[in-house]
Amino acid sequence: MQTIYRKTCYPTLISALLLLLLAGCGGKIETIKVRPLEFQAQAISDTSPAPQNVVPNSPRLARAIELYETGEFTAARDALDQMLWEAPRGWRVYYYLGRAHTECRQYQLAQSRLEHSLGLAPAENVTRSQIYLALAENLEVQGDPARARQYYLTALNLDPQSVAASEALKRLEGLTQLTD
Repeated sequence: MQTIYRKTCYPTLISALLLLLLAGCGGKIETIKVRPLEFQAQAISDTSPAPQNVVPNSPRLARAIELYETGEFTAARDALDQMLWEAPRGWRVYYYLGRAHTECRQYQLAQSRLEHSLGLAPAENVTRSQIYLALAENLEVQGDPARARQYYLTALNLDPQSVAASEALKRLEGLTQLTD
């Protein structure tokens, strides 16, 4: 058993530590969760089927979304975070986790989760528009209206019927006119 542990966990742990050193942690050290290599290889492989609990009708995902929609952002974030380790390919998990992080004022994590969601999402314009909308909202609350505007425009280009994107653009235009 100990031999298997060394083969699977030590290289991952060493890689994580090297990444920290190379990236320069700037005085901050964050918690790193490490998974065995064979689990990571399965999660990354394009030939492996998607885990069953990624299905949009998953009761666990539905419950986490319900928590988010009722304003229980911390509970939703925790439930979705747990799902990441079990189902690393679910774009909806990353999407709602990013939105929950935004509500919990964890903007960098939100941006990262939402960008990852975009990479996993299907090539459907309405779906991708919703993700760009969430990315834009996250940037707007951080005080970056220029980048937020770009994401709102992308959302509107993907889904010209998006009322939320068009209202957000009007709101940003109004703010721009007030500051001029």
